Amino acid sequence: MSYTKEQIVKALSNVLYFPKGENIIALKMVDDIKIEGKKISFSIVFPKMDDKRIPLVVKACEEAILSN
Repeated sequence: MSYTKEQIVKALSNVLYFPKGENIIALKMVDDIKIEGKKISFSIVFPKMDDKRIPLVVKACEEAILSN
């Protein structure tokens, strides 16, 4: 299945960053979305580099995109 940038943004808008109580799209944490065939990449910018929630957010992003 191929995705559009809009579909990726919509899926990622379901991923919450709990410390701020908002989704990662609204918080402008997502940058540089690229879609090349079946390959999707993007950057997630966290307030702190050592944020303990990084693995949870990354997994939530993967699940949000795959379930879309």
